[in-house]
Amino acid sequence: MNAGIWKIGEARLCSACHADMAPEYVFRCMGQMRSGVCERCGQQKAVTMFYRYTMNKAGLTRINRLEG
Repeated sequence: MNAGIWKIGEARLCSACHADMAPEYVFRCMGQMRSGVCERCGQQKAVTMFYRYTMNKAGLTRINRLEG
């Protein structure tokens, strides 16, 4: 799974992983809901969504990459 630092990443995520990543990432749902394997936790889930995402200011500040 791409970290989404200074670029757009794509991943199929379960709702728990999406909620865990939400404070540090900006998401755009691509509207493909289905059962499958979450690319973050690796578990088979009944419902996953396909997202495009990038790290927001809070995430960049946390890893000291805000300046580039």
